[in-house]
Amino acid sequence: MATKDQILNNIREYSASEIADAIRGGEISLYELSKSGNLSPLLRKRIEEQLNASTEGDSTITDEVSPDEDNSTESHTLPQETAENVVESGIPAIAMGTTEVLTTSNVPLEEVSVNYQEDIIDNSGMFKRPFSFKGRIRRTEYGISFIIFMIWYAIFSAITETQDPNPVLALIVLVSIIPAYWFFWAQGAKRCHDRGNSGWYQIIPFYGFVMLFGGSDDGENEYGTNPKE
Repeated sequence: MATKDQILNNIREYSASEIADAIRGGEISLYELSKSGNLSPLLRKRIEEQLNASTEGDSTITDEVSPDEDNSTESHTLPQETAENVVESGIPAIAMGTTEVLTTSNVPLEEVSVNYQEDIIDNSGMFKRPFSFKGRIRRTEYGISFIIFMIWYAIFSAITETQDPNPVLALIVLVSIIPAYWFFWAQGAKRCHDRGNSGWYQIIPFYGFVMLFGGSDDGENEYGTNPKE
């Protein structure tokens, strides 16, 4: 079983089932994975599915216990160490087949009420987050963004090459440099995400042609929903 440090430092090298096994074994909690900032919404969703699948299996076993055994204290109480792992991983105590687990552990009840669920980014619509580096955009939006940036660049070049430019217009264009480039790189990053790649791919020579004409990932990926759907 992988250790906490191994998972946190190389989370992409482990499958959802392997991480779920580590959570069940007490090596790491879902909260610690979320706080690391390396857990994508898609991977978290798959881990929770693995944990829920395991929980359903445990509930089936509990249902098959005889009435006499079901009335015993041991069938309703988990060890304190296991109880703490259940609370940290975000699995409801009722789903684990016990009603006493939260009272036997030292974990404050207010920690259980905190919701660590990260929503999958909704990428429907165009130009919803033009200056954000998160999410995905389709080829059409990136193509329009490219045209907008090139128009601004043409105006910027014309003014800077003029020997006696209008001071007010020149100031406006100079102030717009940072927003213009921020907009261009943010839209490029989201277009890379739409293909399942890191935003750094846009600095690869000639990759801009792939961003303009290349296809997209089908369905949802780790950067959110498909903007075409």
